[in-house]
Amino acid sequence: MDHEYRDQVVKLSQAEDYTAFEDLIQMAGCISMVHTLSRRQEMCKAHQGFDQFCRGLETLGVLGALKHHGTRMKEVFEYEKRLLDSTTIELLFEADLAKANSNRRRQEEIVLSNWRDFLLDLEEGTEVPTLKDLLVFVTGADGIPPLGFDPLSTPAVSLGRN
Repeated sequence: MDHEYRDQVVKLSQAEDYTAFEDLIQMAGCISMVHTLSRRQEMCKAHQGFDQFCRGLETLGVLGALKHHGTRMKEVFEYEKRLLDSTTIELLFEADLAKANSNRRRQEEIVLSNWRDFLLDLEEGTEVPTLKDLLVFVTGADGIPPLGFDPLSTPAVSLGRN
């Protein structure tokens, strides 16, 4: 009996491809064990990858923040498409204003007030273009990207200083 097992082990070690290996395993009646072992190896690899991912998150303290503030961190890791509204568009643009209490600043604030009214009109649909049309015209994007726009190229409201 030991001689038969030895012969099978020798054939198994000399198998050149997976099908020959699988045939020998099937003859021995161990195919379910091989599939279980294969699944276990896949799970171990996945677990190792997950552990490495967690160690990476730990290096900057992100994992701790996720554990302690899971619901607040959800918006950082999950993209939720936001509807465009006048407030979102207004916050997207940056206005370079003159010094406070100056005559120029008062004029600029009137222009900004008109800008906000224009955005509200676009939001209500009383104007022909839409907020989306404005966003496409200014940025070339039809929506706000998940990570926002590049801070170095923030859209700005120019108030025409000399």
